Order: sequence, then structure tokens, then C-alpha cells
Amino acid sequence: GLLDVSTISGSFATGAVNAAADSMVGGFAGEVDVTTIDSSYATGAVTQTAGGQSGVSNVAGGFVGLLDNNSSVTRSYSSGAVQTIAGLDSGSFTLAGGFAGETDRGSTVSNAYSLGAVTATGGAFADTGGFAGVVQGGSGIDHVYATGLVSGGGQTAGLVAVLGNPNDADKTGSLSFSYWDQHTTGQTVGYIITPPAVMGGPSGTATSVSAIGGSGPSPYATATYGNFGADLTTGAGTWVMIPGETRPMLSSEYSTTITNAHQLQL
Repeated sequence: GLLDVSTISGSFATGAVNAAADSMVGGFAGEVDVTTIDSSYATGAVTQTAGGQSGVSNVAGGFVGLLDNNSSVTRSYSSGAVQTIAGLDSGSFTLAGGFAGETDRGSTVSNAYSLGAVTATGGAFADTGGFAGVVQGGSGIDHVYATGLVSGGGQTAGLVAVLGNPNDADKTGSLSFSYWDQHTTGQTVGYIITPPAVMGGPSGTATSVSAIGGSGPSPYATATYGNFGADLTTGAGTWVMIPGETRPMLSSEYSTTITNAHQLQL
């Protein structure tokens, strides 16, 4: 569904979501426009059963399909798997991400994470990222991480498949202070930027983005997540973790007692 000119806090969605071709779909919302979302989550699987056709794109994300028009999401997460189909041709691309399919027109995501696998089958006309498919239009993502397996026949990356879009009016997009698990995502590259010379102007930018897991730093060590703050053990900041046992979680969801399957995913 569409969230338009809204302010939402402390909300959640747990049901599976299914959609057909030419759709925008997300575990929490399909499209978010001029809206602020804080401290929310989505856990249901997201499935598109057909690729985009006739010049219309598919957009799919574990939390939101399209985050648009100066919208923002903070302190939120998604854990459901995203399954979609590549587009019919270059004018009907599929944009898929573990958290957001597309982030556009000055929108932002901050202090968030995605755990679900992201899969785009059926061909090469798909941009598939562990956290976001495309970040463009002056939008930005910061202080996030992604762990879900990423697979697709088109462009794939552990965090953002397309950072800055040469086909968009505002070609810029930013990614900063973030991590992807190269072992669990199956991706050795965290993001893909089209070079400025090809873009014909400003491109995407990435600052302090790091691979963890595999041959890299342990995803269960506090020292790995320097971008997330100095104190990750008390819950006094935005993030908290149990050293040697969990990945970072948001302090708002922290508990010393395991009460649901999501806590075991971390």
C-alpha cells in the first residue's frame, strides 16, 4: 500500500506480501511518499510473481518498495526474504533490496538493518542489493548493515546494487558508515558506482563502508562496528549487541530474554 504525508513510529508488519508484475511492494509498505517512519519493523516475506513489462519497473524491498520524495526511515529493520523476477527489457528493470527496492528524491534511511535473502530470477534486467536495489536522486543511506544472501542475473551487491543512477535526473546517491557480511550475502562487493566520467557529472559516493564476515572482521565482535558508536554493550546508544553472541540490534528492541525467532537471527 501507499503511505503518503504521514508520521509513523513504533509500528510493525508481520504478514507475507505477494504482488504481480509492474508493482511496488514491501513488507511494511509498497510506496512511502513525504513520510517519516521511526522504530518500526517488517518480518514477512515479500514476493513478486512476474517481472516488469511494457516500460514499467518492479520495485521490491523487505521493508519498503519505493522510498520517495524526502521520506525518511530511522531505527528500523526487516527480516523477511525478498523474491522477485527480472524485468522484460532495459526499460522494465526490477529493483530489489533486502530493506528498500528504490530510494529516491532526497529520501534517507539511517540506523537500520536487513537480514532477509534477496533473489531476482528470470534474467539480467534486475538490480539486486542486500540492503537496497538503487539509491539515487540525492538520497542517502547511513549506519546500516545487511546479512541476507543476494542472488540475481543482473547487477548485485552486498548493500546497494546501484549507487547513483546515470539514467536519473539527479544522478547522485550516498552510502556511509555501513557494513555488509560478505560471507552470508555471498557478495564481495558492497556497492556499485558508475564512474563520474560515464555519468557525465556527479556520481554516487561511499564513505566508510566495510565488509565483515568471511575473511574479514567477525560480525559478532563489538570492535567490528566502530561506525555504530563506542558503547555497544549497555543499550545507552542507538545500537547494542552481546559480544561474541549477536550482531548489532537496535537498543529499542534489546532484551535479556529471547522471546521470538527474530532474536535468534541476529
